[in-house]
Amino acid sequence: MCPVQGSAQNRSILFTFWKNLPIIKMIPSESFEYIRSHPIREAIVQVLRTGIEVEEGTRHALTMNELKEPVEKILQQNQPDATLKLTAMYHHRDILIEKGFIREIAEFLEGKRYNSYYGRTARAFIGEYDFEAKSKETNELTVTIIQHLQPDIDIDQLKEQLLLLEQEKYANHLALLEWIKDHVNLINELDLDALEVYDVLSRYYPQSTENQHVMKTIRTHLKLV
Repeated sequence: MCPVQGSAQNRSILFTFWKNLPIIKMIPSESFEYIRSHPIREAIVQVLRTGIEVEEGTRHALTMNELKEPVEKILQQNQPDATLKLTAMYHHRDILIEKGFIREIAEFLEGKRYNSYYGRTARAFIGEYDFEAKSKETNELTVTIIQHLQPDIDIDQLKEQLLLLEQEKYANHLALLEWIKDHVNLINELDLDALEVYDVLSRYYPQSTENQHVMKTIRTHLKLV
């Protein structure tokens, strides 16, 4: 979508675009790391989710100048003397646009210059679940620890047990995404963050009886019980 150019008569798009956003967007895992790998990018996406309160209501499309102060405040939570330059903001803006997290919503002539307003491309982002990568990462670490704790463990059997747990976790992940898609109207009505809904509901997915036993066994191997 091309950014809107025009007078204040068109400024309603700064509010209406939010209602028309996808409620959730899957992002490739490697791209998702671009948010997590730098606090400025993470803060920009966070502020655009929260928005700012203005006379007309909550606005989720902001200029770089409007983003600077709230992003700086987030950075100062961990580093009290942190300061932020607009040049850094523009650098991270370009990366977030390239990776599909934000886009230019509109451009308006304000005074003698044009100002661009940026917003998210979805209300919530979830990294794509790379089943093979996650299984390999989780299993290798777990096996390494258990091998040191119990050198005589049956490694093949252990790997099979860990794979069962990952398969069920992946199935629950898919089921949660379907639940969110089926309840878009409810999430919109309550103005919820789909990612928060995903995180909360994931706590209530029960493990199968077989995997409850497997989990208990793994916890015993790790000396967590």
